[in-house]
Parts: sequence; C-alpha cells; structure tokens
Amino acid sequence: MVAAYHPTEDVFQPAGSITVDGHVFPVPTNCQQHRPTTPLRRCGPQSLFDRSYTLQARWPLPPFHLVMEQRPGTCDLYLEPRTCCAVAGDFSDSFIEGPVREAIAAFLSGCVFRPPLRRCQSLDLGANNGWMTAYMLALGSDVVAVEPAADLAAALSDTIELNCWSQRARVINAFACDKWRRACMRNRTSWINGHRAGYTPQSLRESADLQPVGGVLLPQILTSAGGAARHWDLIKLDGDGPEGKWMGAILRLLDQQLISVDTIITEQNFVYAVHMQQYQKAGFHVWRLDFADERRFITSDGWDAYSPPRQYQPLGAARGRLERDELEDEILFARGMRRVFRVHDNLTLDQWRVVMAVNKSNVGLNSYMQQFVLTRHKQLLEPRWGSVRRNSPEWRSASPEWLAAQWK
Repeated sequence: MVAAYHPTEDVFQPAGSITVDGHVFPVPTNCQQHRPTTPLRRCGPQSLFDRSYTLQARWPLPPFHLVMEQRPGTCDLYLEPRTCCAVAGDFSDSFIEGPVREAIAAFLSGCVFRPPLRRCQSLDLGANNGWMTAYMLALGSDVVAVEPAADLAAALSDTIELNCWSQRARVINAFACDKWRRACMRNRTSWINGHRAGYTPQSLRESADLQPVGGVLLPQILTSAGGAARHWDLIKLDGDGPEGKWMGAILRLLDQQLISVDTIITEQNFVYAVHMQQYQKAGFHVWRLDFADERRFITSDGWDAYSPPRQYQPLGAARGRLERDELEDEILFARGMRRVFRVHDNLTLDQWRVVMAVNKSNVGLNSYMQQFVLTRHKQLLEPRWGSVRRNSPEWRSASPEWLAAQWK
C-alpha cells in the first residue's frame, strides 16, 4: 500500500491505530517480536539487530534494517512507541517525507550498477534517524551524513554497521555551518531535538540543553582536500532552519568551481526567491515536490480522491486554481515520483515569489515548508512515452478535451 502523506494530520489515534487515506488501520507496538530471520546480509553484534526494524522492499529500494531505539522493543527515540512499527510497516509516508524518498530513488536508482571507483556520492544534511541516508546507501551511493542530535546520529551509525555499509558511509555529529561564527557552536535546543516522526520524548526535551554539540564548516565537508573539484551526485538539505544559508554556501562553491553537483533536494526553510533564480541561471532545472499542495490526494490505490472515480481531473477543477499554476506544470508519475510540479525555466524574482508562496486559500494548502528538487539532469525526468502516454486512460481522463466531452 502507498500511504498518502498528510503532514497536518495527527495520524495516531488513542486506540493503537493510524489514519491513512481516511481509513483507520491498527498499528501494534510489537511488530518485530516474531520477525523471521531475513536473508539480508548483517554485520556487527546481535544487539544491533535486536534494536532494529526491518523495512521491506519498496521499488526501487531493497529491504534493509533500521535502528530506531536504544533499548530493544521500546522505540524510545520517540514519544509515541507505535512510530517504529508504523515506519517498518506500510505507513512510512505518514512520518517520513514520502516525496523526498521518491526523489532520492529517482536520481540514485542507477548507482548500484556503477563500478567501485565511480560510485555515486551523496550528502545528507540533517540526517535525523537516518531514513534518507539509509535509502541512499541501499541504492548503492556513498554517503556523508550530518546530524546534530547525538542519539539520532548514534542510531544512524548503528544502522550503517548493521547493514554492512561502513565502507561507504560517514556520520558527522555536529551542526553544519555555512561559515564560522560563535552561534554555530552554541547548543540549540530546537535544532538538537529537530523533527521526530513520533514526537520528542519528554526526557530528551529536558536534557537537550546539556548535550554539547559542536560545529563543522560546510565547505570543509563539500570540498576535496586535494584541491580538485569534488563531485556530488545528490545533496539533501533538511535542517529545519539553515537551508537558505546552505544553499548560498553551495552556490558560492559552485561559482568557484570547487565542487560540482548534479541534484539538490531542499526544504524551503529560509530559501528565498533569489536563491532559486540564481540556481536556474547556473543551469539547474527546478521541480516542486508534492508536499504542501493538497489539491490532489493520491489514495493508496493510486487515484486522485478529488476526481471522479478512476479519473484525474485537471488540477484545480474541483479545488480551485492558484496563481502559480501558470508558472509550473503538474506531472504525474515522473521517474518513480508519483506527483511533481515542473517549474518553468528563467522565472523572474516576482514569479519565483509566487511559486514559493504557501497559500492558505480555499484549496486547503497547509503551512508546511515546500520541498524542491534542483537538477542538471532534466532529461531524466522528461516523459519518454510520447503518444503511448497520451493515449493512456489516465492521460485522457486528465485532458480538458476529454472532460469537456464527458460533460456535454
């Protein structure tokens, strides 16, 4: 089942259940108690496996083990003990940003076929429990992960060891700073806690100020010690605040030709229109992920709940249109991503401000930050089916001509 992601919804219910697609499903807290021995390769002591949850294969991702607790069976990194079972089951999109996972898979799915000396290189800034880092590693990429919360960074290190990824991963437990300053080294309670899928336990909120967390300069992470330009296939930015500064630092390094980057996935936090315009001028094509736009609701059977049964109405036909609809194109099922918006090239600053505005109109848009993909590989996302795609029932049912014929 593909669960639709509703970030504003309190998905947990008091009676040990979760609400997805408007339906209530039971979520146990002992889902891994009778976990069968899997044929997956495992490294490290048995204690790591005992604290892990097995995530099943979700195309194109293979199965792997994810450490999500400090004591076996407790899910104690989170306030809600059902979180771990929900993530390991069919409900990960309700806690982990499903569109970001889909974007990672879209750009790294070929990494497993690369020879060792040309492996993909990825950077996860704001790794949290390591969900996205694990996806990158499972797809065959080498990964550098940066996470300031000590307990989450430790859990990620355990996940890496358990899945035998230690030769391809590095975890940095620190704040990533765009440039050196005292504020970078301070303990920041909100950043240490960050976002936790099942909410932060009270014990961690009380002790967060006592956890010493240092800083590391982002240019030192991104650049090569030998002076040659370092290439990154994918950089993911999700730090709940410093994304704008990170985007500026990356752009400066690109301008200085100290690094090259194929794809960036970023949350909008303090990322401004001028950043996006500068990246477009630098040759990046921009796609907006389906994260803060609720005019479509893709149900678990793959259809839009707001359209007539087994149809896709034109965007906004039932829920209203927005000014930014003239500046981007809705694309369904682009290279494994269920729904994305292709932003038009060469937008002005004013046009970018329209695209990036989070609207609270009658179409039900929420206040969460938008997610964007900036890539130099536009051709990877362009539909290649031509007339075959246009003759499909889904395409026909989304066309104004087809709808007009039905309404006569």
